[in-house]
Amino acid sequence: MAFIRHIARNHVIVSGDFNLNSYMPGMQIFMSSITGLIDSWESISSVPGWRNTMRARLSEQIASQLVIDDILTGVTCDTRSNSFSQHLHLRTRDGSRGRNPPFSDLAPNSVEKMVSLVTKGMTQKSQRIDYIFYLPTDHLRCISCNVVMTEHIARLKCSYSDHYGVEAEYLISDQPISARSQHVH
Repeated sequence: MAFIRHIARNHVIVSGDFNLNSYMPGMQIFMSSITGLIDSWESISSVPGWRNTMRARLSEQIASQLVIDDILTGVTCDTRSNSFSQHLHLRTRDGSRGRNPPFSDLAPNSVEKMVSLVTKGMTQKSQRIDYIFYLPTDHLRCISCNVVMTEHIARLKCSYSDHYGVEAEYLISDQPISARSQHVH
């Protein structure tokens, strides 16, 4: 119980679907010096060598390059590899894209065109709108942050949700944490 009281009094972690990309004004204000909160994903993915280390690890575990790219860029919504958002990358006969187009309105060969466009990186931009923020202290550091639940449910052949999850791991200590011990990929 004392540990829980210690955490509740001294540490702040905020997470959720904020429906804002990091470059949007609302998110810039939220992440400014006003709150002092740090984006866990940014704090980990900006560590030198992180991308290469993660790419090597993911390549051993995941066959889909689309999923690997989504994980490495931190996107959580409207991704090319999520079964709930793949329709966003299909064009209708009038050339527009949109949510839930009727199947009859899909342009001929749109699936083949989607595969071609995806491989050329010419589809709708995926978004990172799900976050875990924390208030760094001498006793709290983010040591790992990952995009998770990117695989499909095998028997249903679909993603778990229209958003991928984000998970973070933190080091909490009674003693001050040194800078060199804060990042564990």
